[in-house]
Amino acid sequence: MWLLFFILFFFPLAPAQAEQSKPDFLSGIHQRSAGQVSGEKGIKLLQEGKYEEALKALSRSINLMPGEARVYYDCGLTRIHLGQYDRAIEDFSLAIAARPSDAPSYYWRGLLYGRKGHFDRETENYSKALSLDPSLPQKDHFVISFKGESHIGREMEGHTRAMAADPMNPWASYIRGIAYRLFGQYRLAIADLSRSIELDPNSTWTFYHRAAAWTATGRDDQAVADYERVLTKDPNLPWAYYRRGLILARQGNHGRAIEDFSRAFAADSNYSWAYYNRGVAYRMTGRWEKALADLNKAAAIDPSYPGTYFHRGLVHFHLGHRAQENEDMKKAVYLGSQAARQWVKEKKGDR
Repeated sequence: MWLLFFILFFFPLAPAQAEQSKPDFLSGIHQRSAGQVSGEKGIKLLQEGKYEEALKALSRSINLMPGEARVYYDCGLTRIHLGQYDRAIEDFSLAIAARPSDAPSYYWRGLLYGRKGHFDRETENYSKALSLDPSLPQKDHFVISFKGESHIGREMEGHTRAMAADPMNPWASYIRGIAYRLFGQYRLAIADLSRSIELDPNSTWTFYHRAAAWTATGRDDQAVADYERVLTKDPNLPWAYYRRGLILARQGNHGRAIEDFSRAFAADSNYSWAYYNRGVAYRMTGRWEKALADLNKAAAIDPSYPGTYFHRGLVHFHLGHRAQENEDMKKAVYLGSQAARQWVKEKKGDR
């Protein structure tokens, strides 16, 4: 203390230096204080769901005191709510750079990578998060609904956790792929199921579920190719024949569709829906008697489906069975068939 007094007494700062050092010191304190206030304001706005305002406050906090991991993290959470996933990844990366042990930032960055289809990065980040905090996914304040995916977030965490725990286990990718498919997230389902196939190319059911996902995205050729792989491995699966038959019929290949529906019956005689589909395919190829036989069976199995009566009515029309045609079309209209309603309207107009 006396040494400091001696130095200041005999070697005082020049007036300009003294005046300059005081404001700089106070300016730094004031700046950090303002940054903290702005950060706290941003967190409050985030909790209130005012995301645009929260982002402005948090961005100001970052400008005033750069390098604060918590502020970058909160900024990343805010951007998730706004659907700004790429920018959120950047914020979580900055949080990790500022604090390498920031498990929540690894966690969210991993989930974001997964939603962008970068599953290797997702697993890597999620594994790091779990190594830092094994209980992380169970913490309610980390559960945020992704924009447009509010019904998925919590459901998918368990599957992602399983993948992180054992990245080389094809079953984990398979299960999450099926879950994505059930949630209607077909692109993500295809990515997970493809990953599972890479790990285990002999899994019949993985090809089957991927084929269904291809179909849902309108990529029928890829779906047919996967169904063919399924049937090569197990030629007795009625589901594969039936679904491939649906695609072939939609493509106008009714001859091959009939073959597939017939094979579905051969594999499982109780596969009743194939009667309707095969009956329609027979009608499209002009095989009226066979079409009538299948549609009669379909009507007996499910008497409430309007499409059966509409198509059977068309068969009766071509066979010249006017009374049966009118009866079936009337029944189809009663059950809600717009096609039958239009048919009846046009026939009345022709009279």
